Amino acid sequence: MKKPFVLLWIILILQVCLGSVLVAQTEPVRTVNIDGIIYANDSYNHSWSVRSLADGVKKTHIVIPDSILVDGVKNRVYSVSTGAFEGNTDIQTVILPDSLRFLGSMAFRNCTNLRQINIPRRCFLTDRVFENCTSLEDIEIPTGFNLENGSRIFTGCTSLKKVVMKTGYYIGRRFFYGCTSLEELVLPSSIEEIGAEAFAGCNNLKKITISHTGTSNYLFLSTGEGAFPDMMLFEKAVADAAAHESLKTNDIISGVVRDADGNPINMAYVKEIDSEGRIFGNDLTASNGKFSFRLNNPANRIEFYSMGYEIVNLPINTAYYLINLTEKPDTAVFKPSRKKQSSKSHRGHEYVDLGLSVKWATCNIGAETPDNPGDLYVWDFDDDVAHVKWGGRWRMPTVDEFRELCLSCTWSWTTCNNVYGYRITSRMPGYEECSIFLPVCDDYSGLFPFYIGPNGQYQSSSLSSDYPSSCCILIFNSENVNWGFYSRNFTRSVRPVCPKNN
Repeated sequence: MKKPFVLLWIILILQVCLGSVLVAQTEPVRTVNIDGIIYANDSYNHSWSVRSLADGVKKTHIVIPDSILVDGVKNRVYSVSTGAFEGNTDIQTVILPDSLRFLGSMAFRNCTNLRQINIPRRCFLTDRVFENCTSLEDIEIPTGFNLENGSRIFTGCTSLKKVVMKTGYYIGRRFFYGCTSLEELVLPSSIEEIGAEAFAGCNNLKKITISHTGTSNYLFLSTGEGAFPDMMLFEKAVADAAAHESLKTNDIISGVVRDADGNPINMAYVKEIDSEGRIFGNDLTASNGKFSFRLNNPANRIEFYSMGYEIVNLPINTAYYLINLTEKPDTAVFKPSRKKQSSKSHRGHEYVDLGLSVKWATCNIGAETPDNPGDLYVWDFDDDVAHVKWGGRWRMPTVDEFRELCLSCTWSWTTCNNVYGYRITSRMPGYEECSIFLPVCDDYSGLFPFYIGPNGQYQSSSLSSDYPSSCCILIFNSENVNWGFYSRNFTRSVRPVCPKNN
């Protein structure tokens, strides 16, 4: 008989607690009006935010103090709320305190007569804070300022002529998009990433300077698609800054490789080499011509090479960013080399010694001539298809052997018996006349057309340590050669290798 009373008490207690919660949730935010500015505190601590101007108040000049007195207690002004002054066309100048840590989204958006405002140190900006402030002419972003958050911060500030950034590592997407009057930009050398279209539409930008911040003695920049209307202007600024920097062990070597006409060169090989020819850091440029790797020793040299271009060697005594390669004539049709290569074989299959860590077969599995793509295979956990099919010491190449083939040979897009592919010629001393041919194959399942036009994909024996369902492949078309990890469930060509002691 007691259970109904117990249940009733539980229901009553829940109703009281729930009612208390609802009261707390609906209790009004506390606000105060000081000099026509509304400040709010919704947490009842000693940090307040600027909410808006009071109804009917018009101001051309606004000064936000670092603290306000409420009930005789000093309270810090911590932030400006989202949309606090949005659309206010009376405001012309604003002074913000160093205590400010947060400017809410669209806080000054569409304040079309705002001409001057300061950015506090260690302050976060969020999306569209100053969007369409069309009278704003100059902005200085101070040391200590945080640029980690926000995009479109100054989008549409069409009168902005000069921007000086004294610190920061990141500029967000469309940060200065459409600032059509911007003529001068000063960036710190600490900048590491500039978002997509960050300065798109800034077609009057004539001068970019990168100032040394003392935070690093190298330059490593990642720029999103369309970051600048004139990328070469930006790259020149980086190159000018890099020319005055020295390098030390473990610094990042980075830059852009272009041809004589200023076009980026993809598939350019960049290697750090010591006096004995040993290779340390290296990279293969991407489609935008960029490369990056960590320096082993400033006493070494860096070699730049791409098929069809003269090799460039530079000492590592200063940092540099922009490298230009000069074209050289190249033959158009593949002809097998005669030196050191035609008569050697293992288990009835010919190979070529390119002076590398392994010997490379002259044909794919399932093919009798170099121009035939042969049979296609899915990667198998249990069996190495090259060893199963050819026996002996034949096996599939590893990711390191693919990489060595890319970085230590000349790759020339050509034809062999009217089949497209790459002539791969050794650049190792004493083996310069030795070469193999890798044909394309357009019959891949799953990934085709991964590359547009005739392309090749070759299996390796290397699985990804992070994603066991992916294996390393060599992949190429007429414009690009690279290696990477992709699903092992698709069929691809196999070019066997065998150890040097065969």
